Amino acid sequence: MVPGISFIPTANPGHGNSMEILRHSMPYGDARESGLFFIAYGKTPEHFHRMLKAMFKADAHGHYDHLMNFSTAVTGCAFFAPSLEFLALNI
Repeated sequence: MVPGISFIPTANPGHGNSMEILRHSMPYGDARESGLFFIAYGKTPEHFHRMLKAMFKADAHGHYDHLMNFSTAVTGCAFFAPSLEFLALNI
């Protein structure tokens, strides 16, 4: 059994339904400052929103990603890169 404070249950709150997200991270830093550039790719932003909600907001049992106890988000942004099929349907 995986404890509720681990990253695994909070990263996949789909209750058995796969939420496919390609994740890519790159650490950076020096002696004064360090961090992590994190990029997530997916076919819908809903999966990423659900993952973030599970990481930052506790569920009914109080489970959340405890990594947030040791890190602070400084900035963030989101981009939409439409597929050719999407563009063809919406032009």
